[in-house]
Amino acid sequence: MNLGGEETQAVSYSATIRSQLIQGRLRKILDNMSLYSREILNKQGLTTVEAQEKALRQQLFTYVSEKNGTVVVLKRFPAKSIPEVIFSVSLADIHRARLSSSQPIAIANRTALGVEYAIMRAWRERQMPHLLNQTRRGLIVLIILISISCGLLWLQKRLAAQILTLSQKLSSSENLKIEPDWTSESPIVPGETGMSTRHYQYLLSLWQRHSVISFYRRLTNAYSTEQFPRSPPLPPDKP
Repeated sequence: MNLGGEETQAVSYSATIRSQLIQGRLRKILDNMSLYSREILNKQGLTTVEAQEKALRQQLFTYVSEKNGTVVVLKRFPAKSIPEVIFSVSLADIHRARLSSSQPIAIANRTALGVEYAIMRAWRERQMPHLLNQTRRGLIVLIILISISCGLLWLQKRLAAQILTLSQKLSSSENLKIEPDWTSESPIVPGETGMSTRHYQYLLSLWQRHSVISFYRRLTNAYSTEQFPRSPPLPPDKP
């Protein structure tokens, strides 16, 4: 029989039940504190979180008691209520768990301080200023995420539009087939060297078909022809 496995499972189950019981007791104290602050402290004129917290600390009592080798931590709220056991420490717990101290009374005192801090922190988190602060932080994070999403969407659309434009330009440039027509009268591009629009289109097609050097040579020749045209022949002398 696997006694070691059954014992480990029993210890784990016992620890789970114990943790649930402790959480239930602490939640009960926390609910009593919230009810006390609403029903009593508000009527006394203590409306701020700081004033109510100070009054609640005066009503929250912690006891550490030892009996038959077991040390227990007791909490009482309000001051006139009956103390309730929150946590217990025995020698078996020390041998079974890896605790920083081997003295049950030291473990109980440290646990009592931790429990009181956790209860007061949980009570502050239930108050309206803390809830509003958390809501404000959540809204700020949501606005930031929405802004980032909108920015990324705009950038994606912008890049897609640029890619589409470049693709169309590349496709039109590959399909462009322009043949020279030097005899037709083409309009002159204003502000240029006198070369017609058709000449520029023809030279552009040559640059796409051939190398940069060929384009540069043809551009130089065309520029020279336009700038320095051949002079017409002289008329014959009259007899």
